[in-house]
Amino acid sequence: MALKLFLDNVSALSPVASLLERARETAKNVRPGSVTLCLLDPTLPGEVDLDLGQEFVLNPQIKGALKSLPGVLDIEEI
Repeated sequence: MALKLFLDNVSALSPVASLLERARETAKNVRPGSVTLCLLDPTLPGEVDLDLGQEFVLNPQIKGALKSLPGVLDIEEI
């Protein structure tokens, strides 16, 4: 699984990073996947895509938890 997260401001970065790190520490027997962030902050000149460059534990529960974070507008499986 690979995910693309659409964030409406840069303040969403910290909660996303914390959740992904906690998932890495606690999840067992879950295949890792890549995460790309698409920043839509109005202070930026346009959309900015960031490939996090490492793999994270991803499953439907983590996807749902990410979607519920403030600042996460949408998530696409890619």
